[in-house]
Amino acid sequence: MKEFLRSMLGSCLGVLVAILLIVIVLFGVGAAMSAGGKSNKTAEKGVLKLTLNDAIPEKTDNVETSFGDTPGSTLGLRHIVRLLENAAKDDNIKGVVIQVSSVQTGQATLLQLRNAIASFKESGKFVYAYADSYSQSAYFLASVADSVFLNPNGDVGLQGYGMVTPFFKGSLEKLGVDFDIFYAGDFKSATEPLRRTEMSPENRLQSKVFLNDMVGLMKTEVSKSRKIPLFELDRIMSELDGRDAKRALQNKLVDETIYWDEFEARLRKKVKLDDEEKINYLSLDDYNLLSEMTEEGKYTQKFAVLYAE
Repeated sequence: MKEFLRSMLGSCLGVLVAILLIVIVLFGVGAAMSAGGKSNKTAEKGVLKLTLNDAIPEKTDNVETSFGDTPGSTLGLRHIVRLLENAAKDDNIKGVVIQVSSVQTGQATLLQLRNAIASFKESGKFVYAYADSYSQSAYFLASVADSVFLNPNGDVGLQGYGMVTPFFKGSLEKLGVDFDIFYAGDFKSATEPLRRTEMSPENRLQSKVFLNDMVGLMKTEVSKSRKIPLFELDRIMSELDGRDAKRALQNKLVDETIYWDEFEARLRKKVKLDDEEKINYLSLDDYNLLSEMTEEGKYTQKFAVLYAE
């Protein structure tokens, strides 16, 4: 019996030791591969590529972006701005490519991203934009680039801003649904769809002022970046004169109409690669993993910023 127990304990101990050794070896190999991959990728000159396919929250991991996503899967606006600031000083980042046809974020966020890209340009590094077609918001962002390229079959949807307000009062009354709504003041439009059948004069006025401010800001920034007079932008938007690639080029909304492979050939020359060499594109997520950013400065006082969205 003693021999049996001794043999059994010896076997169990041997298995545990073997498992421990395997775990240690696998951990070491994984760490080596991870370290090696990081050093190899950061050592390679790359181009930061902005696609902006997802909505951009104010703060990383602050909101879930879609069903199944986990918090933290989408970078926040503040962190993206910091990544662009870091890339401007990073010798491994040769420039930025904006490849955006449409965006899922608001105009205030776009303006801050646009300003961050403009600051990146001050480093002397290039910024190119390419798309098969540009929505108005995508073009607002892309217009800050040094050069804007468009697919020969594409268009630039520059047409101004508008809004649609649905009203439910009439339909709900037919269903026998009524509301007791309390509000104070004239410029209180949140409940109008439930208590009116059309926009109030006050709501129409505030909406018009808001949209005029938005389009005025957009036109000012695009005019400055593309060197197109404001009156000419008004004409282009009124006549939808970016509705095909030929018109977009004639109106100086874009610099050239070329296909993606031709664009990459230009890009290779810009970053001094041979014709067959692969361009090392880094997404914001890639660069976030590779960069080691630290907050600069000495802080004697601190304050908190609460992101509510």
